[in-house]
Amino acid sequence: MQATIPPWRSLKTRAALYTLAIFVLGLWALAFYVSRMLQADMVKLLGEQQFSAVSTAARDIDDHLSSRLQALKTVAAEMDASLMVDPQALQRRLEQLPLLQLLFNSGAFVVNRDGVAIANVPISAQRLNTSYIDRGFVVIALSGTANIGPPVIGKRLKVPVFAMAAPVRDAQGTVIGALIGATNLSMPNFLDTLTLSQYGEEDGYLLVSPQTRQIIAATDKKRVMEMLPAAGINAYVDRNMAGYEGHDVLNNALGVEQLASVKRIPVANWYLLLGLSNARAFAPIHDMQQRMFVAALLLTLLAAALTWWVLARQLTALATTAQAMVKLTHPTQTPQALPVTRNDEIGQLVSSFNILIARWNKREAALLDIEWKFSALFEYGPIAVAYHQMLYDEAGQPYDYLFIDANAAYKALTGVDPRGKTARAAFPGIENDPFDWIGTYGRVVRTDQQVRFEQHLQFNNCWYDCVAYRYQPDHFVVAFLNITARKQAEIALAQSKALFEGIFNSIPDAIVYASPQREVLAINPAFITIFGYDMNDLAGQQSGFFYESKEEFERQGKLRYNLSVQAKALPYEVNYRRKNGQVFPGETLGTLIKTDDGTILGFIGVIRDITDRKAQQHALEHMAHFDALTNLPNRVLLADRLQQSLLQVQRRGRSLVVVYIDLDSFKNINDQHSHEIGDQLLISVASRMKQSLREGDTLARLGGDEFVAVLTDLDDTAAALPLINRLQSAAAQTVEVDQLRLQVSASLGVTFYPQDQDIDADQLLRQADLAMYQAKLAGKNRFHIFDATQDSRLRVHNETLERIHLALERREFVLHYQPKVNMRTGKVVGAEALIRWQHPQRGLLAPADFLPVVEDDPLAVDVGEWVIEEALTQMEVWHAQGLDLPVSVNVGALQLQQAHFVERLHAILTVHPLVHPGCLALEILETSALRDITLVSEVIEACERIGVLFALDDFGTGYSSLTYLKRLRVKQLKIDQSFVRDMLDDPDDLAILQGVIGLAAAFRHEVIAEGVETVAHGTALLQLGCELAQGYGIARPMPAKEMPTWVAAWRPDAAWRQTSTA
Repeated sequence: MQATIPPWRSLKTRAALYTLAIFVLGLWALAFYVSRMLQADMVKLLGEQQFSAVSTAARDIDDHLSSRLQALKTVAAEMDASLMVDPQALQRRLEQLPLLQLLFNSGAFVVNRDGVAIANVPISAQRLNTSYIDRGFVVIALSGTANIGPPVIGKRLKVPVFAMAAPVRDAQGTVIGALIGATNLSMPNFLDTLTLSQYGEEDGYLLVSPQTRQIIAATDKKRVMEMLPAAGINAYVDRNMAGYEGHDVLNNALGVEQLASVKRIPVANWYLLLGLSNARAFAPIHDMQQRMFVAALLLTLLAAALTWWVLARQLTALATTAQAMVKLTHPTQTPQALPVTRNDEIGQLVSSFNILIARWNKREAALLDIEWKFSALFEYGPIAVAYHQMLYDEAGQPYDYLFIDANAAYKALTGVDPRGKTARAAFPGIENDPFDWIGTYGRVVRTDQQVRFEQHLQFNNCWYDCVAYRYQPDHFVVAFLNITARKQAEIALAQSKALFEGIFNSIPDAIVYASPQREVLAINPAFITIFGYDMNDLAGQQSGFFYESKEEFERQGKLRYNLSVQAKALPYEVNYRRKNGQVFPGETLGTLIKTDDGTILGFIGVIRDITDRKAQQHALEHMAHFDALTNLPNRVLLADRLQQSLLQVQRRGRSLVVVYIDLDSFKNINDQHSHEIGDQLLISVASRMKQSLREGDTLARLGGDEFVAVLTDLDDTAAALPLINRLQSAAAQTVEVDQLRLQVSASLGVTFYPQDQDIDADQLLRQADLAMYQAKLAGKNRFHIFDATQDSRLRVHNETLERIHLALERREFVLHYQPKVNMRTGKVVGAEALIRWQHPQRGLLAPADFLPVVEDDPLAVDVGEWVIEEALTQMEVWHAQGLDLPVSVNVGALQLQQAHFVERLHAILTVHPLVHPGCLALEILETSALRDITLVSEVIEACERIGVLFALDDFGTGYSSLTYLKRLRVKQLKIDQSFVRDMLDDPDDLAILQGVIGLAAAFRHEVIAEGVETVAHGTALLQLGCELAQGYGIARPMPAKEMPTWVAAWRPDAAWRQTSTA
C-alpha cells in the first residue's frame, strides 16, 4: 500500500479544482477588460493636462528670452562707432546700465568686428581680449541678426552658459560689433523655475537645444549640458528635434517609459519637455487595478475555501485515520488519538485505532526520556568522554583497552574516531608515552576507585583535568576537561612577576611604589643607592618623606598625583633630600596602577638623579653667554643686556651710553711675541676695564681686541664722560706678562640714547662702531662721540638718492621746455629742456628740490643721459608735427668729465637719425668748465666735430677770464638771470651786462639773457644789443605738447620791435 497519497491526487483536491475552474475564468476576464478601459481614459486625460502645463511654462520662458533679447537690441542700437573705438568709454557706458547685470547673471560684454571682447560687465568676468569668433551666435550677430545661442562651456568661467547677441551698427547700418548677454546655468537664473517642481531625478522638465542636441536646463540640475542620443537612436527624441508638439507615452533618452508633453519655444527654436514616469503618472489607475485584482483574488480564494470546506466536512474522518496509520510506520513520528465524530463503520475504526495509539505512546515516551538525557550529557557536553573495556594478557595483566564509545568532544580533542579500536590501534606508540595510561586505567578497574589527575598532552599542547572511574566490571569511563587557559594564565602571571622583579631590581633609576594613600610600600635597590634610605627607614612613611621640603611635596607631589589620575602624567623636575641631608635635583615620572574598572591600586614613581645633567646645562649656558678667554659677556648676552637697558632707561627717563672699544697696536704685540702673550694681555686689560665701571654697567667682548661697554642709568650724557675717561685710562695701563712690560691704548666710539629719532640696539652698536673708526682716523688713543644729526642727514641723502634712482626706473621724470626767442624779429630760435619730477605723493617738483642731491653722485650721469635721450625723442615728435626747434640741454660737470662722454653722446644721436646734431646744444656752467678747462676744451672740440654745439650757462657768476673765454670754443654765452633781474635798479648789474655783451661781440659769441620777466627788461637788453632772451616775461617752462601751439601763437611786444640798439 502506498504510504502517502500526493495532495493533487486526493479526492478532495480534484473536486475543488473542477468547481473553481469555471468561476475563476469568468471573474478574471472581466477584471482585465475593465482595467484596460480605465488606463486608456487616464492616458488621454493626463496627457491633455500635462500639455497645458508645459505650454504655460514654454510661454513664460519665451517671454523671458524675448524681453532679454529685445533689451540687448535696444542697448546695441544706442551704441555708435565712437564708442566702439574707445573701449574705456564703452566700458563706462556698460557700467551705467545695471539692467544688463540684472537680466544676465553672468554679465554682458561687447565684441568688435573680429569677435574680440573689448568691454564687459562686471569687470571681474575677465573676458577682455578674449576671442569669441568661434561661437556661432557671435558670427550670426556680426552678420547682422540678433539671435540666441546654444549652451556652451564658458571660456573664462568654465561652467555651462548660454548667450544671446545683438549686432551693433554704425550710422550707415554697417555691423561693427555685437553686444552679448550671458546667463550662467550653474548660478541662479530665470530658468530655475523648472527646478522648483516636485519631481524626482527621472521626471520633470527638460529645456533642449535641437541645434546641439543638448539639455539647457532641467529639474535635475545634474543633467544640464547633457547630450541627447544621436539621430537614429531614439525615435521619440528625433521626433521632438523635428518640431513635434503634443503628448504621448514614450521611452525617454534615459530609457525610462514616460508620459511626456513637448512645446516649442519659437524665439530660440528650443523645445520644453515635461516628462512623468508611468509609475508616477498612472499611480492612481495602477492602484485601482491592484485593488480590482486583489478583490478578484479574494473572491477566488473565498470560492476555493468554501468548496474545500464542504468536501472536508465529508472526508475528514477518513483522511485523518489514514494519516495516523501512516505515522505508525515512521519511528520519528508521534501519532495522537483521533476524535470520534461518527457512529458508523468509520467511527468504530477510529475508536480501535485510538486504543492502540495510547499504549504505543506510553512506551515510546519512556524510551525517549532516557535517550535525551544521555544524549544531552554525552553528545553535547563540553567534557570529552569515552567508554572503555579493559583487555588483559594471558597472565591476567592489563595490556590494552578497547574504545566502546566516545562523544564529539573526545573526537575533537584527539582528532580521531576511536570507537571499536584498541588504544594501541587508535593511538600508536601510547605504550611509550611518559604517562602510563594503561597502568593508570588498570588500577581504576582493579580497585574500583576514582582517579583524578592533570596532564599535558603534547600533540595539541593543551592541559587537561582528567577523571577516570569504573562503571561495571572491566569497564571504565574517562572524562577530560580542558584547563589550558587557566594553566597559561598561571604561567604568564609567574613570568610577569619574574620580569617585573628583574626590571624593578636592575633599573638604575630609583623606583618607589606607594599605596593609594601615598604610603611607601616598596623600593628598588637603586633607590637605596641614590637616597640612602632602606625600607626600615620608610616603613609607614608617605612618599613626601624624601622631598626637599614638605611644601615642595604638597605643591609638586599632589599636583602630579592628580595629573596621573587624569591620565596626563608628564616628567617633571623636583628637588629631593638624601638620608645624609644632601639636596639633589631629580626628574620624576609618576604612574597610577589601576584595575580595568578604574580602581586605584597604588602609585609608582621613577626618579632619576640629574645632578650631572644640570651641571652640564649650566656649563653650556655659561659658554653660550660668556667669552671663554676673558669670562666677559659675549655678543649674545650683550644684545640681551643692551635691550633690557634700553627698556629700563625708557621707563625711568634716564640716559644710556654705548662705548665701542678697540685696542690700538694689539696686533703688533701678537706678531712680536705670541698669541699666548696676547691672550694674557687681553685678560688683564679686560679685568681692569671691568673694574673701572660701576656695578650695573656691562663690559662685553665681541672678539679679538674689540669690546663694548654699556653705561646705563645716567642723569645725562655729561655724566658719562668720567666713566669713558676711566675706561680709556684702564686700557692704557702697563701690563706685566712673563717679565714683559706691555702697554696698549684704546680708541673709543661713543653714542648716546635716547636720540631725536627712534633707534634700536643694533643701530646703537653700528653708531658706536662708526664713531670708533673716526677715533682711529683721528690718531687713536682717544674717543669720538657719534654725530646723530650728521648721520641723519647722510641717511636722508642716501634715501633720496635711492628714491631718485627708483623714479628714473619708473619714468617719473618729465621734461618741460622754455622757449628762446629773438625779441626784435619775433622768431622762436629754440627751447631749453628743463627736468621736472612728477612725484606720486608730492606732485610736480622743480630741479632745485632733487638735482643738488645727485650733483656729485654717479646717478647724475644716468639722469643727464635720460634728459638728452628724452629731448631727442621729443624733437623727433615735433619734427613729425612740422616743428623743427633746436633744444639745449644742461650737462653737469660729472657727466661731462666721463671718459667716454663723446662716444656715448654720439651713440645716442645715432639712435635718433631724424634729429640733426646741430639742433642739439649742451649748456655747461661756467664753474663746471673751470674745474678742468683743458678736458672741457677737448670735449667741446670733439662734440663740435660731430656737430653738437655748446653754450656757457650762468656766465659772469664764476671766475670769468678772457683766457678761459678764448680757450672755450662755445657758440653762445648765457647771461645769468641774477644780473638781468636787477639791471633796471642796480647800475653795477647794468655795467656787468654791458661788459658781458661786449665780450661776446669781441669773441664772436652769441649772447642770450635769462630772467627776462617784464617788457622793460627786454627793452633795456635790446638797447644794449642783446636780442636773444628767455624768461617768465616771454613764457614759463611748459609741457612738450603745448609747445607747437605756443610757437604758432607767440608775437613779440610792440615796444621791442620799435626799440633801436644804443
